[in-house]
Amino acid sequence: EQSQQRQQEQQPKKGNLKTTTAAHHEAKSITNSLERTKSMMKSELERVSHVTESIANDGKTIHDTKLEHLGIKDAVRDSRGSLGALKRREREERVVFWSAVVFFYLVVGYILW
Repeated sequence: EQSQQRQQEQQPKKGNLKTTTAAHHEAKSITNSLERTKSMMKSELERVSHVTESIANDGKTIHDTKLEHLGIKDAVRDSRGSLGALKRREREERVVFWSAVVFFYLVVGYILW
C-alpha cells in the first residue's frame, strides 16, 4: 500500500499539470510582452536620440545665423555712415560746381560788357 502511495505521489497530478501549463503559458506571455516593451523602448530611445541630435544641429545653425546677422548689422551701420558722408560730399561738390559756373558766366559777362 505504501508503494502505491509513493507511485501516486511521484506521478504528476492532472490538476498540477494544468496549473503548470497555465503558469508556463503566462510566463511566455509576460516574456513576450517584456520583449515588445524592450523593443518599443529601444526604438523610442533611438528616436529621442535623433531628435536630440537634430535640436543640437538646429541650435548650432541658429547660433551661426545670429553671428552672421550681427556681422551684417555692423556692415549696414558702417555703410550708412559712409553713405551719409558721401551725400554730404556730393552736396559740397554741387555747390562748388554751380559756384564755378556762376563765376564763369560772371567773368564772361564782365569781359563782354
